[in-house]
Amino acid sequence: MAFRWFGRKAESGKQQIDLQTAQLFYAFAYQYLSSWFFQVPEAPDGLNKLTEPVDGAELIRALFASMCAQCNVRLEQSFLARLKVDVARLVDRRIVAVVAFPEPPPVDVSKQFVLAPYFAGLVWTAGSDSREYYVVGQSLPVGELPLSATIRRVQPGGGHGRVSSIRGIPTSEAFLEFLKSTPATSDGGRYAGLLARGRSLLQQGKTTEGLEAVEEAIRLNSSDPTAFKLRAAARHHVLRDYPGAVADLDQVLRKNPNDLEALELRARTRSLMPGQEDLALADLDQIIRLSPTAVAYQGRSTLLSRKKETMKAIADLGEAIRLEPNESYLWKSRGLLWAEVNEPDHFERAIADFEQANRLNPDNDVHVLYLAASWEYATSPIVDRRDGRKALHYVQQAREVEAGLCKEACYFRALAAAHAEAGDFEQAVAAETTAHELYSNEDRPKWGHLLDLYRSGQAYREQPGAVQ
Repeated sequence: MAFRWFGRKAESGKQQIDLQTAQLFYAFAYQYLSSWFFQVPEAPDGLNKLTEPVDGAELIRALFASMCAQCNVRLEQSFLARLKVDVARLVDRRIVAVVAFPEPPPVDVSKQFVLAPYFAGLVWTAGSDSREYYVVGQSLPVGELPLSATIRRVQPGGGHGRVSSIRGIPTSEAFLEFLKSTPATSDGGRYAGLLARGRSLLQQGKTTEGLEAVEEAIRLNSSDPTAFKLRAAARHHVLRDYPGAVADLDQVLRKNPNDLEALELRARTRSLMPGQEDLALADLDQIIRLSPTAVAYQGRSTLLSRKKETMKAIADLGEAIRLEPNESYLWKSRGLLWAEVNEPDHFERAIADFEQANRLNPDNDVHVLYLAASWEYATSPIVDRRDGRKALHYVQQAREVEAGLCKEACYFRALAAAHAEAGDFEQAVAAETTAHELYSNEDRPKWGHLLDLYRSGQAYREQPGAVQ
């Protein structure tokens, strides 16, 4: 089959892309498309689809549209249609699919700019593990030197480095000449292919075969962290080999102590290993120093709570909420911690958090906390904590948000206790009589004495440390 190569020329009469679109094409060329290329299997709906320009263009446009959808960006169809693909086969059996992007705006260092791509080059050999990925993109202007474009090789892990340049506005012919003069990277290309095969097999659930490919990639190139992180993820999620996962991540972090992906996985792994909580906390401390995110604060809060450092855990959830105020689970998590601590007004704080969680996500079980608060205010062994008015308020709130409580013994037991604390023993007896009828055979011996207690005009008191 003959392949026609198109040249990069000014797209006269066509609108130049704006800065936001240039940023999208940059992210697509350097991150999204490269990640897809190094992971996709060589199959009819994968790499093989790129061997035909028309099918390849449809595939690339679909991938770009998918990325835009994930970013909540709506792109004009006219720009999407200007993504083109051409294909050639080199004499050394390599197949080259070149993705051409719309003309980017010129680089003006006095304003905000993006070094946008002209082309992305996907290079592979059919039936082998060899894969290479290049981006031909804009360069920064240097003095009076002529305009040029850089050619960068992108690695499977996302890093990239300059390997050559093209004078003037680049053409696909010039890029092809560069590839012809650049032999295939023996280990580098095969390493990328092995990673792609290993990742694909692991995603298919073929753990043994996938790890064999990843381990062969490590033997070829032990300096790149990507394979170690891939094996660590498989050891963590699939094999539950936590010491093995930590060993792989240690290898990555010795070379780059600030690799956030490795730190996050090592923190999660260590948190599952007995006696490793302090080491997991150290990883989370470093993550928060490097990139404070709600996820990192929430993770550290979980470990601090496990170590009974509840107030520190609450403080971390406060930071997480500050960063992600619309995440209902963060409000609910902090509410649960406030309910545990022995602090003044702890139930009010817990309820305020649960109510906010409920506003964000009405599925939250705020009625459970209302009942717990009512029981606390009605039955606490601490005199200053008891408050019949608050006990009645919260048990009524529970009924308002969860109508089904009218059939639950726990609701009527809390209602009876609240009435008793408020001094209305007639209502307490009526509510506890209903509760008594609803008790299970297990609960009746435990709570049966409450009816006699209220009939005698006495309120119920929890014992210190008792659990309802």
